[in-house]
Amino acid sequence: MENERGDPQLDLMIQHWPDITMDEADAVLGRLSEPLHARRIIARSGRPMAAGCLVDTGAGDMFIKRYARSVRTEDTILPYHRFVAHLASHGIPTPTFHRFTAGSASVSAAGTADVATAIGMETVLLWNDCVYEVSAKAWGEDRYAKAYIWDPPETNREAYRLGAFLGHLDIASRGFDEPRPAPCGYQARFSIFEHEDVLTAADGWLRERPLTARWMRETGRDFLADLAQFADTGARLASRYRAVEHIWTHGDAHLSNFMWQGDAPSAVFDFGMADANTAVFELAMALERHTIQWLDVMNGDADSYRLDLARTIVSGYHAVRPLSDVEKEILPDVLAVSQIEGGVTLIDYWLRSHGRGQDISWGYDVDFLAHGLWYRSPSGVAYLNGLRRILDHL
Repeated sequence: MENERGDPQLDLMIQHWPDITMDEADAVLGRLSEPLHARRIIARSGRPMAAGCLVDTGAGDMFIKRYARSVRTEDTILPYHRFVAHLASHGIPTPTFHRFTAGSASVSAAGTADVATAIGMETVLLWNDCVYEVSAKAWGEDRYAKAYIWDPPETNREAYRLGAFLGHLDIASRGFDEPRPAPCGYQARFSIFEHEDVLTAADGWLRERPLTARWMRETGRDFLADLAQFADTGARLASRYRAVEHIWTHGDAHLSNFMWQGDAPSAVFDFGMADANTAVFELAMALERHTIQWLDVMNGDADSYRLDLARTIVSGYHAVRPLSDVEKEILPDVLAVSQIEGGVTLIDYWLRSHGRGQDISWGYDVDFLAHGLWYRSPSGVAYLNGLRRILDHL
């Protein structure tokens, strides 16, 4: 994706990885347990975290994604593949992942002399220090393909139907009880604020992420001191948060991760940030993505938020999966700290992918600190109080 708006805050959305080539796509499809042949590349993904392309195979369009193993390995990918299969078996329209031929084989890209060992493992292929996955194209209109993170839905009706779809998604998630995978830089996880003692939890979190901890030391960031500003939220929230329904969540329920028909999502895809969390966290992330215009907020318009969209998203969700009284009580607090862990998690990703210094710093300085502190500003407090009024009237 290119930064067509020219806002420096969107520079981190610029495509980071080399495109998947036609020869590469054909070699990957040829290693499927039911091999396919790439006829042409229809479109390429412009997303920054991984390379992807849509391929015409003559037997249906297939989407290929390639992760560098430097940023995530198969043990963090296969769990969300199994989660997607679970959702599909419970009625959620989402494309599942194709299986690869097991074992090892020499693979050469067509027309080249390069030969490497490719290892098929269930629904991933390990090849050239990369991990590949293949799924069918999701059904519907890719209406928001060029939407940036934090772009709102065009209509309240779309917002309502998005909330309703998430309600169905979270109901279908029940019964998928795999533990959280190993930490990596590409996860939407809410774990630090599960604990009353946020600082002790954060200290343990850092010990599991030595690369991030070293970057903080080297750049003079004091995570525990900065996090202390939010410790009261953990003390107030944790026991009630642990009591609500725990499920696996999509983690990035943004408009661009859905296909559409009419004013409703027709399918959901891109579960790369899925993790074990709670239903209330899923809803909080949907509100964070769509009802606060963070680009405008960070450019000085502190009141750039949409309580009308918050009302319709929450109402649509509640109509399908009614929120419990405890979930209504804690949703504003969960939202107010929902991206703190996500922001510092991104540091690991950008370090391992040799990202630019400003991208690495963005996760800490903006997504964690600046966004987190906005919720404590007069504008953020007004937004959260408005959300509380919405929840009171459900």
